[in-house]
Amino acid sequence: MTDKLDYIEFPSTNRVDALSDTGLDGGIDQAPEKVAATMAIVRTDNLDDAERRVLAAGGTITKPQFDYPGGRRLHFREPGGNEMAVYIARE
Repeated sequence: MTDKLDYIEFPSTNRVDALSDTGLDGGIDQAPEKVAATMAIVRTDNLDDAERRVLAAGGTITKPQFDYPGGRRLHFREPGGNEMAVYIARE
């Protein structure tokens, strides 16, 4: 599988709905530690390799790999300053 933009999260304090069947799935992050800005999330088939490629491209890891209900992911800041995430789905 090639890396693919797969999901987008919007920070919010008052909406619980998720987006689906819109061409790109997404959700509303209401957690106390929610993302500060809208975050694009990339799906990959090898999270360790994706982390190496982020670092090699000049990105920085902002949240190390962690488990969540859908799989495992990490957050990073790309050299232009945008925070993004990359994940591998739980099988």
